[in-house]
Amino acid sequence: MGEIENLTFLKPLNIVNNQTPSVVDSFWGGNQSLAFPEEGAALLTLVVENPLPIPLENVNLTLIPPHGISPVYPYVDIPEVGNFSVREVSYPVQIGNVSAGPVTFRYVMSYEGGEANGTFTAVISQISPVFAEPMTKPIPVGGYSNLTVYVVNNGSIPVQDVGAILEVEGVQEIAYFNQTTLSISPHSNSSFVFYLYAPPNLNTGVYPSLLKVFFSEYSRTLNETYVVPLVVVQDPSISVSLSPTTVFYSSNNTVLLSLTNPLPSPVYDVHVSLSSQSPLYISSPSVTVAEIPPNTTSSFVEYVIPEVPSTSTIPLEMDTSYVYHGLPYNQVSLVELFSTGNVSLSMTGVSSSVVNGSVVISGTLVDEGNYPAKGVVVSVGNYTSVYIGDVSPDTPTPFSVSFTVPPGFYHFNVTATYLNSVMQEKNVSYSISMGVSYNTSTADSKHVDFLGIGIAAVIVVLVFLIIYLSVRRK
Repeated sequence: MGEIENLTFLKPLNIVNNQTPSVVDSFWGGNQSLAFPEEGAALLTLVVENPLPIPLENVNLTLIPPHGISPVYPYVDIPEVGNFSVREVSYPVQIGNVSAGPVTFRYVMSYEGGEANGTFTAVISQISPVFAEPMTKPIPVGGYSNLTVYVVNNGSIPVQDVGAILEVEGVQEIAYFNQTTLSISPHSNSSFVFYLYAPPNLNTGVYPSLLKVFFSEYSRTLNETYVVPLVVVQDPSISVSLSPTTVFYSSNNTVLLSLTNPLPSPVYDVHVSLSSQSPLYISSPSVTVAEIPPNTTSSFVEYVIPEVPSTSTIPLEMDTSYVYHGLPYNQVSLVELFSTGNVSLSMTGVSSSVVNGSVVISGTLVDEGNYPAKGVVVSVGNYTSVYIGDVSPDTPTPFSVSFTVPPGFYHFNVTATYLNSVMQEKNVSYSISMGVSYNTSTADSKHVDFLGIGIAAVIVVLVFLIIYLSVRRK
């Protein structure tokens, strides 16, 4: 026919990018290569890269750690990772008995339109011989629990000024025991206890908290930060507490055992057993209550005597069993008693006198405790003070202060200020009243009399002289 036809066919083509999203980097908290130095929780930060020209939505990242490490959450959801971009994701993990060095993690990343698998390496390195061991327990909604942190020194020298701070969200910190420890010897530990409360409106789940431990080593101030997962559960727990937790060794201490029911219904057949591995006398190691109504506290007086010769921490275990809604429950809590020396300073034989134109107040200081009163200073109001020093138990120490005031009647407050066994400033006072007067010397009296006689004689002579001159003129 001599005609040419051009036909065009449209066919869809799939352009495939063989790149997939992946974890391209990882680091521990704010450090690029160092994790929790020993056992405990740590925050692992993952850097997720999306090399594709489209954003990734509804990303689900599941971590498969090596032996000895377990994730706190089963997976982490990422709402979106933009195209040609990276995003950091925090993934808390629990580290067990893992040796220092590189460890390999596997992961599975699913997203709308695909799935990616891969591995990455993180380095675990011990940066300090000092590390923390948090001992966590579930916190019931509307109830109380405590977090005990053992700070361990595995080094060869003591570390000084050891302290711990806990930062929480959702869960509330209501009390803190043993804020700082002056020193931890090599291959020993010290405990820090945080008392926690979960408000009634708090949802159950895991609430990561930041534990910051600081200490001084070789004149350097160091600090370490750990992630501690706090688990909140719907558990019908009751609160068992003991106060005060500071007691005096070789002394009879009165403490209050309190059982609080924060639940909406009564608890029945409550039984509490107190026990300690340290030498500690407890007047009633077993307490039983038939019923505790809702939002009610039952209290009992206990007498405890720490049978230890020096300042130390005494763990006291409280095992509690009860019946709630017809079901039996049991809970175990630990209280750290701080046993220290008792300072009982008093002033006896206080007297006052005026000596050589000065007021002198004297007396005797007596420490009837079993620990010396440190840095004793005796002062009398704002008039004067004198440094006495340390006053040992059963060692009467005399004191005397002198000062000058105008004549009159005075009330003097005599105060002895000192430091007790935990370096708290204390004082004991004594009030004394006295009249202050000073005698006039005899020599001054005679001087005044002679002066008066002399003046009188001069006046008499003048009178006679005037009379004589008047008569002579006549």
